[in-house]
Amino acid sequence: MAANATTHPTLLDLVKRSEPDGKIATIVEILNETNEILDDMVWVEGNLPTGHRTTIRTGIPAPTWRKLYQGVQPTKSTTVQVTDNCGMLEAYAEVDKALADLNGNTNEFRLSEDQAHIEGMSQELAET
Repeated sequence: MAANATTHPTLLDLVKRSEPDGKIATIVEILNETNEILDDMVWVEGNLPTGHRTTIRTGIPAPTWRKLYQGVQPTKSTTVQVTDNCGMLEAYAEVDKALADLNGNTNEFRLSEDQAHIEGMSQELAET
């Protein structure tokens, strides 16, 4: 099966990411964003197999002023249940082993590709 140059790193990509001494170049990540929302998010393990159900109070009972020897009508609060569904955000980086091993910097080359995938997931999560 032939690899698609738009979805798989190629020999040209390896050359473009290499320093003259053969090491993997430091990439200037100008497309990275700062997404403070990710620091503010609360992460909770779901109480359902595919999400999380929360009960929210939607109404508070009103008290009654009463006089001596007069009754008070009972009241109650109201609630509603909200189910938040979970999603699976995934990215898959595939690098041919022979290409990654070509210049002896296998881990650095894979890391250079994986960092872009992680940033893409971060941006997608912040926008959702």
